[in-house]
Amino acid sequence: MNVQYSGESRAPGKLAKNTVRMDERVKARLSVVQCLGRAAEYKYNETGMHVIRMSHFSRLIALEAGFGEIWSETLLNAAPMHDVGKIGIPDAILQKPGKLDADEWAVMQTHAAIGAEIIGDGGSSLLDMAREVALNHKST
Repeated sequence: MNVQYSGESRAPGKLAKNTVRMDERVKARLSVVQCLGRAAEYKYNETGMHVIRMSHFSRLIALEAGFGEIWSETLLNAAPMHDVGKIGIPDAILQKPGKLDADEWAVMQTHAAIGAEIIGDGGSSLLDMAREVALNHKST
């Protein structure tokens, strides 16, 4: 994603240098999101295909709903963070075979808030969207 500046006052060399720095920041943020997603997978080993499918479906639904390409692409990259809060859920609950009881389910439901807290207020569109996805997704 290249960030272009409007205005004629910037020197061409400075514009290119700033664009490269912005590209590096965007890539770094995406890398952080991907690392956190992988960390969550180590804690709660869902199939990686679920995360990939869910991310791509989210993007397609966003495009069909009329969201722009950039917003939909950001969602694609933010969506894998939806369960990062499971890092904060005890292993006894995450790895329990069978159905959770009411108390365990109440603990499991806190993973969305935990995920939003882990991501924090990132100050970028990607991290902000990842936080919203983590906070607002529904688990069954």
